Amino acid sequence: MKSILHNLKVTGINILIAGYLGYKIGTKQEKEIIVTKKYKFNRFGFTKFMVIDEKGNHYNVKNSLFYWNWSSIEDWHLIKLNQPIYIKYYGYRLPIVELFPSIIKSVNYIPENKSSNSVDLIEKMILHETFRGIL
Repeated sequence: MKSILHNLKVTGINILIAGYLGYKIGTKQEKEIIVTKKYKFNRFGFTKFMVIDEKGNHYNVKNSLFYWNWSSIEDWHLIKLNQPIYIKYYGYRLPIVELFPSIIKSVNYIPENKSSNSVDLIEKMILHETFRGIL
């Protein structure tokens, strides 16, 4: 009987871990947005760095152990209002639990006269990451 209960606990933990990983990986997306507002707010003693895009969507800019991103505050400060940026994010907006999509990487770039394609965006991301510590 004890071994069955022990196996249920391990299985329950495995289900939680699989759900957590599934949420982070399964909801990951990339897109271009225009940030119209930046703000900070405190929740349970922790400051959240937020942005709102041109469609009124709120995003949390935060560090992520899973995606090995530790520069969220710097990224938030570099975001310029009313200019297009390319973001990688995961998650959904669930108001009942105050959950927001989380930006894990953002790249400022100057839009060109022609429409950008994914190769241009990737090149700009690589350049941004390469020269980030130098500039």
